[in-house]
Amino acid sequence: MRESNLAFWKILPLLSLIAGLTVLFYYSPTEHSFYGKCPFLSVTGLECAGCGTLRGAHALLHGHFVEAFQYNALLVTALPFLLFGLSIELGFKKREGQLFRFYQWVTRWWIVVIVVVAWTILRNVI
Repeated sequence: MRESNLAFWKILPLLSLIAGLTVLFYYSPTEHSFYGKCPFLSVTGLECAGCGTLRGAHALLHGHFVEAFQYNALLVTALPFLLFGLSIELGFKKREGQLFRFYQWVTRWWIVVIVVVAWTILRNVI
């Protein structure tokens, strides 16, 4: 692969994120149907851990933190941890020839699974 093509593929995820956030900023999920519906909610009638995330992200992009928390408290609560983890991920140096990645620790994945399952149960019980 030529070096210019390689650079494009490295920056593509960032460009995609910026494009997605731009669409989300200008087009509210409460007013536009092209975002789709949650399949879990449609089938079971229960809210999953992700229900309200798009509406919450839209509210966060507009600086409405309380509204975002009402849509999905897990999103607002987890966002600082996700940003911290991302900063650690981007800041790590090569260690013994391999890039040390925080998300490869199995324990952290189990914590994420437990939190998501607990949040799904809790939001449907309360």
